[in-house]
Amino acid sequence: MAIQPANVAKTNGNHSQSVTPDTTVQGSGESETLQIKSINVLESNRVFSTVELTYECFFPTGQNGGGEHSAEPALRVALVLKLNHQNGAFQQTITVHNPGPAMHPGGFWDMGGAGSVLLEQFDLIFVLDQRDSCQLSLSAATNDHSLSLDRGSDVLLYQESSGGSNWQSRVHTNRKNEVPLRTCGHKLLVNGIEQTGEENTGARAEPIVYCSHAEQGFGLFYRHFWQAFPSSVSVKGNVITAGLLPGEFPDQHEIQGGEKLCKEIWASCGHSIETLRGLREPLTAVIAPSHWQKIPHLLYFDSERADHPVQQLIQESLNGTNNFFAKRETYDEYGWRNFGELFADHESWIRDEGYFVSHYNNQYDAIYGFGLQYLLTGDRRWFELMDQLAHHVVHIDLYNTKEDREDHNGGPFWHTDHYMDAYTASHRAHSAKQNENDGKPVGGCFSPEHCYTNGLTLHYFLTGNRASRDAVLNLSNWVLAMENGGGSFIGALQRVAGRELVCIKQLVNKGETYGYYHYFNRGTGNMIINMVNSYEVTGDNQWLKRAELIIRESIHYDDDIEKRTLLKAERRWSYVVLLFAITRYLGIKELEGSMDEEYWYAREAFVSYSRWMLENEVPYLENAEDLVHVNHTWTAQDSRKCYLMFQAAFYDPANEDAYREKARQIMAYVVEKLGDSDELSYTRIQVVLLQSFCRSKMVSGRADEIRHATHDFDLGSPPEPTIAQQIFKITGKLGAALMRFSPAREYRWLKTHRKLG
Repeated sequence: MAIQPANVAKTNGNHSQSVTPDTTVQGSGESETLQIKSINVLESNRVFSTVELTYECFFPTGQNGGGEHSAEPALRVALVLKLNHQNGAFQQTITVHNPGPAMHPGGFWDMGGAGSVLLEQFDLIFVLDQRDSCQLSLSAATNDHSLSLDRGSDVLLYQESSGGSNWQSRVHTNRKNEVPLRTCGHKLLVNGIEQTGEENTGARAEPIVYCSHAEQGFGLFYRHFWQAFPSSVSVKGNVITAGLLPGEFPDQHEIQGGEKLCKEIWASCGHSIETLRGLREPLTAVIAPSHWQKIPHLLYFDSERADHPVQQLIQESLNGTNNFFAKRETYDEYGWRNFGELFADHESWIRDEGYFVSHYNNQYDAIYGFGLQYLLTGDRRWFELMDQLAHHVVHIDLYNTKEDREDHNGGPFWHTDHYMDAYTASHRAHSAKQNENDGKPVGGCFSPEHCYTNGLTLHYFLTGNRASRDAVLNLSNWVLAMENGGGSFIGALQRVAGRELVCIKQLVNKGETYGYYHYFNRGTGNMIINMVNSYEVTGDNQWLKRAELIIRESIHYDDDIEKRTLLKAERRWSYVVLLFAITRYLGIKELEGSMDEEYWYAREAFVSYSRWMLENEVPYLENAEDLVHVNHTWTAQDSRKCYLMFQAAFYDPANEDAYREKARQIMAYVVEKLGDSDELSYTRIQVVLLQSFCRSKMVSGRADEIRHATHDFDLGSPPEPTIAQQIFKITGKLGAALMRFSPAREYRWLKTHRKLG
């Protein structure tokens, strides 16, 4: 087996440098541009053995392939081989990663920047000792027609586009703001001649290729061949080539700074092609919902859901005319950069000129909603949506670099900017062309308010996918880097100016300030959830302690809640996300039997705010005059309050009936309004409903004990900051930053913020 990156080109400013290596990298060898870095055994047991091979690709810095190699690799390649000892099949996951930073002047993230790598071709090559006959099965959708070839024949199957009715959608816009696709679906060539017979043509290929010699054979199945186009597979002589980025494509392949291409190919040594056919429709395990009820720290739902009033609303996601799979076809969310993504159709309601390209990414944690529904129903379609979106988010929607600003590295990109076309920003939110065409004055980048890890955590638990686990930890580290300014003195100064100095200014001008370090919004809630999830996937208690610190720096049971102005929905609605985060934390502590002071601090605060909600919360649209965009996304958001009311009924049993009645009233309102709404099928509304309708039903042998427990901890009072106290904090933070002062770190801060920001 060999990897051959041929005709590689890298853009540097306005110049393009190209090199065509004349050697192929074998398993332990190296070439001029691609060299092996490490071989690691990831797991080894009686069922599977998994090995990871990592490579680094260096491009010459001189013109025309001459000169010294660059200091940093232009690409990192990981090849993970997972061997099944029972049947001899092995899964190969190939990840091609551009580890460098993207250039984003002004906060705009358009393709074609100097941080991108442009490739002509990238192949995975299998060299056989001998080959007699060859079979190519195009697709189960074409009655699994198999093309038989003799020893002297060559074959090429090339998929350029999805083959759908909207295959030239502007979703596929390249760095030139053009759609380069020229061929609908795939082409099949035998000995260089395109096959046009009905049995050999079709739009969407799911190829299996099998070559035999005597009584032995070797076969490949290329997973998501058409969905993650462009793709190719060919047999020429004794060589089978899987084109990850085929040279036949009519444009160069761009991998942006911090972006990853990831594809999967299965191989098998067997006596026939039949051993690979089952991989087209792999089995998915389904476990009874009653089992998941026993894991209250992870999932909160009631398995008795058949008559749930919101269930018919949720069915729009799978069975409605505008369901998630139908939207893929409408907007052609296919191709390796897009497959798994959700189209943000809710963003187009404000436009009159028809649809424009708007990507949803993982807003409000769609991965989590899909995963919950899969566990509740066992419907494989939910699993597919979860798995494919998680794959997309990990490789495309996260900024997978360590070479940019500390508050950027590893962060999650937003969805496409609201009510704007993505243009050449693709999945990276802000395009300079938005400014040119829509009058949008500024760009942007990352925020904890768009950082979701519940779904990635659930995906890891259900699939064992290491990439999802790593993403959870990387996002938590990114959050912490944002919090501490990246460790530099200048960064610490910036954080102090945004927090403590603002507090002092408020004390001078108004005589008071609220005093909490963290904002009372979804950003803080997501930070708490990030820490809890990192604890979940590692068992490292430091993450739970960080969650507890954030809770203490955000809320207290004796707060003057009216001063929070929580009924001003446009600015304050997302406090419900913070309260949800606290319930996640409480579930963890209860599972472990750790009802300590920190537990009670969080629980008492949650109950206090729940009682305020019981008395004061009303549907958002009843105060529509305070909202900028009046639509039924607000109605869907009301369903979050139902979840919190059911949680409060558990933690505050004295008011249980009142909480349940409040939840019933809100849910009845949501069902009535959305049931008659043309907006019901919108992506954002459905994603919120998928995870917010679940009733809390804590199933545990200690449930009653937990519910009626009391404590005698002194939980203190809400913060009452003074000017002297804030000056003391400033001194401590800047002193700590000086202790770790490094000229190199400060230089890096200045360099990355000035050039890249």
